[in-house]
Amino acid sequence: MERVFIEKNIQRFREIPKKLLNEETIQEMKVLMNINKLGFITNDSQDGFRKYGQVPNDMTDYISKNSKLTKKYVVPLWDKEDQLDKDYKKAQKKVNDNLKKQYRKGYHKGLELSQRAYMTGFMLKDLAYVFRYLLNSETDKICITSDYERIPVTYQIGFSPLDPTFPFGKFHKLHKKYLTGYVPSGTNVGFFRNPADNKYMFNYLKDLVPNTKQNFEKYYVYVSCVDPTHGRKASSKNGLFTQIHQFLRESNAIVNKNK
Repeated sequence: MERVFIEKNIQRFREIPKKLLNEETIQEMKVLMNINKLGFITNDSQDGFRKYGQVPNDMTDYISKNSKLTKKYVVPLWDKEDQLDKDYKKAQKKVNDNLKKQYRKGYHKGLELSQRAYMTGFMLKDLAYVFRYLLNSETDKICITSDYERIPVTYQIGFSPLDPTFPFGKFHKLHKKYLTGYVPSGTNVGFFRNPADNKYMFNYLKDLVPNTKQNFEKYYVYVSCVDPTHGRKASSKNGLFTQIHQFLRESNAIVNKNK
């Protein structure tokens, strides 16, 4: 059954329209497919990079205006499951257009966006526990197989982490101390975390093979891997994707040897 899940998941990569890919993303896609072939059925990932550009001179004023506009145009779409990507793009364009008119205090060159690479998905328990031990002990990467840890992975200009309109916004009460090393104090914090409700996450596997009656929680565990270093590309020599692939191969060899 595991091979069925893997093949179904790889098929999802193959069905991505080529017009959405460039040479770099095509290479990353090949790495992701190879990782799936080794038993890590991935459902989400981020390559990890930093983007430099124009940073507002008055971050407090910028955040205040951006937050109000987002609450007006974007937030109402969050509860509408049938909304399309184009609806969000239109709403975000309204935010950007109005923000250009309302914010008039200038910009300076600086860091707009900073990411940690991460990858999440499913593994058979025997493989996952060997892999977790190797990745955590042999690299500077972090692998989690429990349900409650959360690690921030994206800092982006736009919202304050204390803004109640943004999900998980109140988590970083000491944001000025910890976040200003990446971007100015106003940031949009995206969370990398395992879900508290594993049954919900296992619906991803059920969607891959709808008619199966397998007890997923008995055989599989949800795995999360993250690079603690901001801006390190996941496909680089010591990047997260590269080392996941390396230690998955070693983990499979150990598991197969002990069968």
